[in-house]
Amino acid sequence: MRVERPDATALVPFLAASFPGRFRSLTLGAPSLEDVFVDRTGHPFEETGAVDGSAA
Repeated sequence: MRVERPDATALVPFLAASFPGRFRSLTLGAPSLEDVFVDRTGHPFEETGAVDGSAA
């Protein structure tokens, strides 16, 4: 599961305490450049299906 929140550093300990023993791991990370691009544009860097580089 992926959760994006501005206050993620507070959310991780809250989730761990609220659901003890339910997670094998919890990982906190900064968004990648592609994450930001998709958030702003609504589509990934590369559209699949176009072989010659033109948009589909």
